[in-house]
Amino acid sequence: MPQYSDYHTFPWSEPAVWAPDFNFSPVPEVPGFYVFSDFTGPLAPSSRPQRTVFYVGQTMNLRRRLKQHFDGYGPAGSRISFQTVVWKAQGKRVYVRWAADERASIERDLVNQLQSVHNDSLSEWS
Repeated sequence: MPQYSDYHTFPWSEPAVWAPDFNFSPVPEVPGFYVFSDFTGPLAPSSRPQRTVFYVGQTMNLRRRLKQHFDGYGPAGSRISFQTVVWKAQGKRVYVRWAADERASIERDLVNQLQSVHNDSLSEWS
């Protein structure tokens, strides 16, 4: 895995709870990557059931894309909404973190490094 696409090299935000009162104001309107998970510790590959990265995305506008997910837009938004409901029923929370970054399209590398379980078309781990 080239260092260029190593998730350790990204300037990730702190994890934020993905909840009905989610505050979008800290999310920049710039290109970058985002990750949905069930843990707040350092970003690391899925190691179910201890921690699960369930979605990795790349976008040209982080705030706009996260709002689309929040509104349940598209298949990924539906999966994120469903996972949020399931984990809430289990007493877990969903967290999102983002990294403002203009790297080339390396989403597939991140999906496979972090072993994301809901990036069906890109993941070896689903």
